[in-house]
Formats: sequence, C-alpha cells, structure tokens
Amino acid sequence: MITEAVDDLYCKIKNGGYSFLGTYLDFSTIEELIEQLENENLKKERNKVR
Repeated sequence: MITEAVDDLYCKIKNGGYSFLGTYLDFSTIEELIEQLENENLKKERNKVR
C-alpha cells in the first residue's frame, strides 16, 4: 500500500503535477548562494572599515 502511494506520488512529480517541489529540491543550492552573498557583504564591510 505504501509502495503504491510512493509510486503514485513519483509519477505525479515526474509528470509536473507538483512543480513547486523543484524549489525545495534545490535548497542546498539556495543555501550556497545565500552564503556567497553574505561573504561578499562581509568583504564589502571590511573594505569600508579600512
């Protein structure tokens, strides 16, 4: 029963039924981008102090 539910969900995702999930699947990429932006902002702040 659980296997059938997982298979159904997989088919729906594969066919674009839950396209919003793509945003969450790339969450690690989003985290990396935020970290890069924070690092850039820190560098800018350090340069202002000098």
